[in-house]
Amino acid sequence: MPFSKLDQFINDIWEVNQTLSETIRLENGYPYFISLVFIKLMNETATHKILANKHLLIKQILEQPEHLILDKLNQCLAELDNLNFLLPTQASNQKSKDRAMSNQLLSNIDFRQALPLDLAKANKLFRAMLQSLHQIPSPNKNSSPQMLCEVFLTIIDRVNSTIPDVAIFYTPTAISGLVQQLIQPTGKESIYDPACGTSSLMIKVAEFSQYKREKMDLPHFFGEEAKQQIGAIAKMNFILHGINHFEINIGNSLSAPAYKESKNQLRQFDVVVSAPPFKIDHWRETEHFQDNLNRFNLGLPPANKADFAFLLHGLASLKKHQGRMAIISPQGILFRGEQEKLIRTQLIENNFIDCIINLPPKSFYQRNINAAILILRKDKRNKEILFINAENYFTPSKRLNTFDDKQILKISKIYHDFCNSQINKQLQYHKKTVQFQAKTTEISGQYLYQIQSSLSGDQQASMPDYCIATHTVIKQNDYNLNPPLYFGTKKLSNKNIRELMKSRKQLKASLNKIDLDIQQLLSKLGQND
Repeated sequence: MPFSKLDQFINDIWEVNQTLSETIRLENGYPYFISLVFIKLMNETATHKILANKHLLIKQILEQPEHLILDKLNQCLAELDNLNFLLPTQASNQKSKDRAMSNQLLSNIDFRQALPLDLAKANKLFRAMLQSLHQIPSPNKNSSPQMLCEVFLTIIDRVNSTIPDVAIFYTPTAISGLVQQLIQPTGKESIYDPACGTSSLMIKVAEFSQYKREKMDLPHFFGEEAKQQIGAIAKMNFILHGINHFEINIGNSLSAPAYKESKNQLRQFDVVVSAPPFKIDHWRETEHFQDNLNRFNLGLPPANKADFAFLLHGLASLKKHQGRMAIISPQGILFRGEQEKLIRTQLIENNFIDCIINLPPKSFYQRNINAAILILRKDKRNKEILFINAENYFTPSKRLNTFDDKQILKISKIYHDFCNSQINKQLQYHKKTVQFQAKTTEISGQYLYQIQSSLSGDQQASMPDYCIATHTVIKQNDYNLNPPLYFGTKKLSNKNIRELMKSRKQLKASLNKIDLDIQQLLSKLGQND
């Protein structure tokens, strides 16, 4: 693929990060770098006229004395925070005023806090970065909103790939695109994300419909984010995408949810989408935990694993009629035992789980994470769960495995055919064409599956694309939802685990015999001496 002007523009912007990293580590400085990129891109839009009137264009800021750079940058963000056309239409009631305040997010980025002990050094640093950004020419005379959004998301993606262990809660574009096609929201539906991060997932889902072209009095997008600076980046994302009917609250949705109809009732939404952080090892107090919102009636998740806490919170926030949720979770919730098994059992018995999509490895920048997309509904009728093997549909890459548009459409078509009862029943799990018997052995805390398939050797070379498991079959598997139990696993060896254990035992016996023979020979040699 030829190197375009847009590629060069993105690379030039990314190079400015090197100036920052010489002074501040990226894991600490990324909110300031992303904010500078946002200001640069806003200088490319019609908003530059408003900024010009306030003397807050980059070239105008650079004309100020160096000791005022930090204050001018903060003033610029505050001005963008307060632009009325970027916020939901405000009515003259207290609730709307509260919503307006909840969207005052950009001020959470305070450039004076980048190097609070050396403001002179910080002023000099950000002046140099602004100077570099100002010198980067626009790739086009008239920068389109789509181009600016692509630049912004690409920069966030690069930050996320550079510091994968410091999650900035950005869902890779391909995963967001897959969720979009699975959920397919209409233009009038409300969308909620209890752990919205940079809001990339919500925004991608929104692109399926015509949200951006509609003028609405109330926001249709609702997000909660625990970190203030991440919430600010989320608002930047909405602004650049031209979506003005959104609402983001800063806070912990598990311990203090913001969206409630009453003291004992969560607000409910048409669509819930979320990719919550995978590794939260302490989400509640182990003792005296109380929840008056009826979120954990199906079971209280363990204190050291928040995966089911987010799932159950999202489910409780879902409307009963046609409400649907897509949540990205680590695959461990599909088979872990104890309290999580009890919750999984209740989810199945109450017929909430519609589909489980097994994602390929290396779908996220965070290392050693295998994930799945779970789709849940409250109005399911058929007592079956569709398993889709997305490992058959992905484009491998050194950095990140991904999906192209055709692969996404193939996966989503399987799901929507299932919803419309058009799927080929010949691949149903309990039919003879795909018959598996599974046994589970626990070895050193890891689950090892011994899959015996009735498929021929050629068919065993790859897993089926999908299969349907009835609740009866799932009960027989002790409510274990690990996908390999239902569509098998690639045949990597002709020997199963028992054969390997038997071979190991035989080898050990042979070694013992050899040791004994050596001892006897040494004994005879000693006698001869």
